[in-house]
Amino acid sequence: MSADWLRAQLHGPADPRPFEEVAEISFVPVQDGSLRVLRTRPAAPTGRPVVLIPGFGATVASWQDFYALTQARVELIVIETLEKRTTTLTTEHPDFSVGAMARDIGLALDHLGVSGRDHVLMGSCWGATLVLEGLMRGAFDPPTVAVYDPMHAMWFPKLLLRYLAPHIPPELVDLLRAPISAVALHGMDQPRQRARAESAIAAADTLRWSRAAAAAADVELYGRLGAIAREVLVFNGSHDKVHDRSHYPRIARELPRGRFFFLEVDEVEREHLAGVIALELAKTRADAPVPDTLAAFEVDLERPGSA
Repeated sequence: MSADWLRAQLHGPADPRPFEEVAEISFVPVQDGSLRVLRTRPAAPTGRPVVLIPGFGATVASWQDFYALTQARVELIVIETLEKRTTTLTTEHPDFSVGAMARDIGLALDHLGVSGRDHVLMGSCWGATLVLEGLMRGAFDPPTVAVYDPMHAMWFPKLLLRYLAPHIPPELVDLLRAPISAVALHGMDQPRQRARAESAIAAADTLRWSRAAAAAADVELYGRLGAIAREVLVFNGSHDKVHDRSHYPRIARELPRGRFFFLEVDEVEREHLAGVIALELAKTRADAPVPDTLAAFEVDLERPGSA
C-alpha cells in the first residue's frame, strides 16, 4: 500500500503557476549582503510552515515541480543563500564559508519571525549541508529538521575547487563558463539531473560560484556529525551522479539520532518527492511522531555497538 500511496501523491493536485508569480519576495540583510526570500501565504494552509534551503546555485525554475505541489497548500518560505545571483552583495569579498552561510540562515529565520514558531526546516543537497552545519554550530535549532539528499562534501571535482577556482582572475571567470560547465557535467547522463545542472550553471554569477565553491573545498561532514544530538530526518529516493544514494544511510547513521527514509522514485520525480515529504511533515506538530505515511519508508540503521 505504501508504494501505491506514494505513486498517487507524486502526481497529486498541482498548481501550474510559476512560483515567483505566487510568492511574496523580500530581502533579509545579513553580514555581507541580503538574502532573497520567497514566501507563500495560502488562505487555508496545511499545518505548519516549511522553510526550504535550496541546493548550491539551484534556480527556482529547476524546482518548479516541488513548488507546484506545495505553493497553494503550505506556508512555504524559501531562503536563497549568497552564492545565488538573485541575492545581493555589499562587499567585494564576501564570506562564502559554510559557517557564514549557516549563520545567515539563522539570521533570516529570526528576521522572518519563524524561529519562535513550529515549523519544518528542510534543506536539499548543499542546502541540507548548510542545515547540518548550522546545527553543529548552534546557528538555529528548529522544531523539525529534514535533510533531502544531503551532500557530505562539495560535488565539484576537487582539482577545480582547490587549485583552479581560487586563482581565476575575475575578468576571466565568464570566459571559463563553458569549460567549467563541461567538467562539472562530465558523466552526468540522467537527462533531468543534467538539465537541472545546466539551468543552475546558465543562471550562475560565475565569480560568486567560483569563490563559494572554493570556500567549500575542504568541507567534509563525515566524522563530524556526532556533534548533532537532536533528531534529524534524512530522506532519499532517487540516484544520479551528484546525488549518490549510498551516502545518505551513512550520514543518517553518523547522526546520533538520525533516521533514514528511502522512498524510491525515478530521477525525474526527485522534486515531486521533495514536495510530498514537505506536505506530510507540514501536517504534523513538532511533538508528534513522523506521519505513518512516511514512517512506512523508514530503514533500520545498524550503528556500531547496536544489538
